[in-house]
Amino acid sequence: MVIKADRMKFPRVLTAEEVARMFKAAQDAGASGDGENSGGRRDEMLLKCMYYLGLKSNEIQGLRQGDIDVKENTILIRGRNERELLIPGKFPFELARFTSGHAAEQLVFAGRGPGGTMSDRHIRRVVKDYARLAEVRNCEEIKPHTLRISYASHLRKDGVSVKTIQQLLGHARRETTYIYTHGLQKMGENKDEQV
Repeated sequence: MVIKADRMKFPRVLTAEEVARMFKAAQDAGASGDGENSGGRRDEMLLKCMYYLGLKSNEIQGLRQGDIDVKENTILIRGRNERELLIPGKFPFELARFTSGHAAEQLVFAGRGPGGTMSDRHIRRVVKDYARLAEVRNCEEIKPHTLRISYASHLRKDGVSVKTIQQLLGHARRETTYIYTHGLQKMGENKDEQV
């Protein structure tokens, strides 16, 4: 199967520099707040979970303290596409510091929604606000999914196989992952990308 470029509109991908500027904008907001529990610090961790782990809004909403194992550097993503992910780099330490003192059943990102969840609308607003503060080009187009797509595209650019990215994102279909990673080659062309 060949994915035809003329029939498809590719999703927006941020550069690594734009993502870093969004993190910095949230850090700056956190520094002017009341420490670890400030809105800026929470927002920075939310942005990092979307980008470093490739999480969707509903996965962020359901994330509980007990899903994070900082000793093993893993996180369990529950739901339809349940999967266990390795937490990359130094992010496990940041996540551990942020969630310190939370009970296992406590939501990592609490809000005012049903069951104490953060609303999808609030998550969208957080992403858009920091894209604007970071002066990301066309910031009005930036959505939570943009960070997930950027994560996948950056992994692919770094040589990670589409099959691995598919597993990390919890995609059922390889075609979806190809769209995320701007894959225009024939599916299954590389040995490690065969179903």
